[in-house]
Amino acid sequence: MKHDRFNILEYTRCPTPPSRMKNYGLWLFGNRCATPEKLKEISPCQNPFSKVRYRIFRFCSIAHLVAGKGRAWLENGTERKMYPGDCIIVTEGTLNRYGGTDGETFVEDTVNFSGPVVEMMQKAGVLRSGVFPIGQVRRIKLIHDLLIDGTIDSHLAAAAKLQQLLMEIYQASVNEKKNGKKNPIDSLLQEIIHLPEKWWSIQELAETCNLSETHLRRLFLEKTGYSPKEYIDCQKMQMAGEMLRSTEKNISEIARAFGYVDPFHFSRRFKEIMGVSPKYYRNLPH
Repeated sequence: MKHDRFNILEYTRCPTPPSRMKNYGLWLFGNRCATPEKLKEISPCQNPFSKVRYRIFRFCSIAHLVAGKGRAWLENGTERKMYPGDCIIVTEGTLNRYGGTDGETFVEDTVNFSGPVVEMMQKAGVLRSGVFPIGQVRRIKLIHDLLIDGTIDSHLAAAAKLQQLLMEIYQASVNEKKNGKKNPIDSLLQEIIHLPEKWWSIQELAETCNLSETHLRRLFLEKTGYSPKEYIDCQKMQMAGEMLRSTEKNISEIARAFGYVDPFHFSRRFKEIMGVSPKYYRNLPH
């Protein structure tokens, strides 16, 4: 692709690594993680996709969306929305842009990396640009915490964790191709997580999967062990629990985020499923 029609922001190569890291062949730098304060800046959008310039990195980068919503564009043809739990990998020299969407900030944990190991992974097809699901556990933050220790040993441990994560992403994509099209229930479960405020009817769930309602109920029970309603209620309350612990939003705000107009109804349902009230849960030791 010709790049001259884009207003490109180019990022230079990584700094020279310490000799011991140079011998290892995988160098990490430029890491940053969302702070508790940043996690609260989901709206209004601080970095809208529409205003993000096209960029080229002279290194590789992985950004994990930990809060908000995003949109990503890569010159390999990828363009899609991103939700918490998705990551975007950008390889060296790939034209890219990503940022917040739907009025929400793209809140990310990021680490950049380079070196001979990275080049070999690219040549082998193990490392490629794209958007991939990695879940909501903050794996990049674990790497970040090792890097800020500052010792060579912690840097080596961080590099090993990153390499393991990249291999897991590659293996998951291989398995998906090998097994063919995703199970429609798997895709539906992702939709339920991505739309926590929505109240799904059985008819809507079935139509989303292109299944009959009877078939949907059977497959859903086989996959999750719950009925659709039980599963959705449990997911809402588990995510509400995370929000109680990670934000200072009040009960009414959290109730609305999960589709409850009445905060008292939300609190009763939370206690039924989680065993304690929202207020008590928030004060439990982390």
